[in-house]
Amino acid sequence: MEYSVCNVDDWIAIEEESLGSKRKVWLEQSEGERWLFKYSRMNSGSLVGEHWAEKIAAEVAAVLAVPHAQVEFASRDGLLGVISKDFTASRDRGALVLGNELLFRSDPGYARDEQKPSTHTVKRVMAYLRNPRVAKPGEAPETVSVRTAADVFVGYLMLDAIVGNTDRHHENWGILRTPRLGTPATLAPSFDHASSLGRELSDDVRIARLSGKVSNRTVERYCVKGRSSFYSEGESPRQLSVREAFVKAREIRPGAAAYWLSQLRRVSEERLMECVQRVSGAIMSSPMKEFACKLLEVNRRCLLEMT
Repeated sequence: MEYSVCNVDDWIAIEEESLGSKRKVWLEQSEGERWLFKYSRMNSGSLVGEHWAEKIAAEVAAVLAVPHAQVEFASRDGLLGVISKDFTASRDRGALVLGNELLFRSDPGYARDEQKPSTHTVKRVMAYLRNPRVAKPGEAPETVSVRTAADVFVGYLMLDAIVGNTDRHHENWGILRTPRLGTPATLAPSFDHASSLGRELSDDVRIARLSGKVSNRTVERYCVKGRSSFYSEGESPRQLSVREAFVKAREIRPGAAAYWLSQLRRVSEERLMECVQRVSGAIMSSPMKEFACKLLEVNRRCLLEMT
């Protein structure tokens, strides 16, 4: 069954969201729930695939039981986009504090105002999230291998490696902090996965890569080259690939990584493909779907070869 598209024309606009580079507006549903409507950007007269990339990534997260923001296709004023449910529940669950602010508070030398500073490392983030004052999300799995917020974040990095999310920068993760005395902060659900699944490619490029006629222009090569927003440690830091970021997290929390990889093994390739195939053909072209499915297949296989 295809994903539905919710018309939100009659939802009340509360305020524009200034964070990020694209147009977004907070809306209130009749039941009082808040959702963030994200307008899809145009490039050369066509929609950039951020809307379908974000929806599919959220569905992949769901089948893997990775805590994530709920995302649905939506239209407003005749424009297509997605809505993302307010996971703070109007701050009842806590106010969202983003990673750049958290890392700056723990180290005043951290470059919180740079978009992708070279000091944004997996080791630094994991060290912060091992703080006992930061609990794992309530919707996270209950298992001896996933006890801390850092253990859950390993799952976020595995999700990035599966869907090819290149945008887990320090304003795309955070914690929910509550003012209630004695209540710990919690890791926020994974959110904002729009830079995934090769959404920026043209169909001509997708078709060429799927054909495999040029050895260095294949889906496999695209998956290998995908850069994360994390850097290596040391004097000459380099940008890690999305797979390398997960491998680094695995070195730090091997038990948690083993759990998340077991989750991936339990999810069949066909089930992952379903997350793509349920998108309407009016939203995704055949090359878009074929490329996204191949990317998921390649990344799933490579990750499972680690076990």
